[in-house]
Amino acid sequence: MMQFNTPILIILFNRPYLTIKLLDRLKLIKPSKLYIAADGPRENKVGEAQLCEETRKLINIIDWDCDVKTLFREKNIGCGLGVSSAISWMFEFEEYGIILEDDCLPDLSFFPYCEELLIRFKDDKEVFQISGTNLQNGQKRGEGSYYFSYYSGIWGWATWRRSWNYFTHKFEDLDETFNSGQLDKIFQSQSEKLFWYRKFKESENLSHTIWDNHWLYSVWKNNGIGIAPNINLIINLGFLNSGTHVFLKDSKREQQRTYTMKFPLIHSSKIIDRSADLYIYKNIFSHSIFRFLRLLKENGIFTFLKYLLKHLFKK
Repeated sequence: MMQFNTPILIILFNRPYLTIKLLDRLKLIKPSKLYIAADGPRENKVGEAQLCEETRKLINIIDWDCDVKTLFREKNIGCGLGVSSAISWMFEFEEYGIILEDDCLPDLSFFPYCEELLIRFKDDKEVFQISGTNLQNGQKRGEGSYYFSYYSGIWGWATWRRSWNYFTHKFEDLDETFNSGQLDKIFQSQSEKLFWYRKFKESENLSHTIWDNHWLYSVWKNNGIGIAPNINLIINLGFLNSGTHVFLKDSKREQQRTYTMKFPLIHSSKIIDRSADLYIYKNIFSHSIFRFLRLLKENGIFTFLKYLLKHLFKK
């Protein structure tokens, strides 16, 4: 395989066993530019400094011709600011790039898929991001290799500096934006609109721990859309117990395997797939009784109650 020339940012922390999997995967495409960011250890976590150091030393396996830049923080700034500041750092140098956190393991076809679409939509200001994750449970959306979505996701993704420039860790004019109807085209029900208003409102004071809701709001507020593949290209390993965030088992969210994208890509019309977005909202995000009962069944009542109590008192 020829050397891969699109810049890649990888975001590490304290999980060497995941980092080595990602680096081994990258070794197969030999990227010519790698940006490697890692947050510092938390002072109250015994043994974390050693794990962070072990994780950082793994970059020594990069033995191909590669321009490597590192951003290794001495002190912990949290996974919200840690990730978002790493992305901003890459875009100090690059016009576009691919972003992979340590728990996102891509199929090799993810890389040329992103590269082609990054170039194709480079000057299309409406398209904000390209995702490698498909959560449609085997349902194909249209005849293309990908479809357009308001819910394209950030488990292995790519974007442009022009898009990231809109990112802010503040929910600017949240009430005004929702009350004006500016975002109404996104939502397919009043309950969906209310869900996201509450979700963003809850996230206002959580910038140190999350960034994805801030990014989603920044995209929506600036009339952005995303691209999602019609097959899954990323295994997300972040549902393991060692993750910073605690998750319930969720069969609709967890991807157990990846598929290989076929080339040449079949390009799609730039029309939002409303059925795909509704499926994502109902099965991944909503607080509907059907999702509640499914998660209860998949996790058991003890684990489910433990999760609820943790999140009720997390503030």
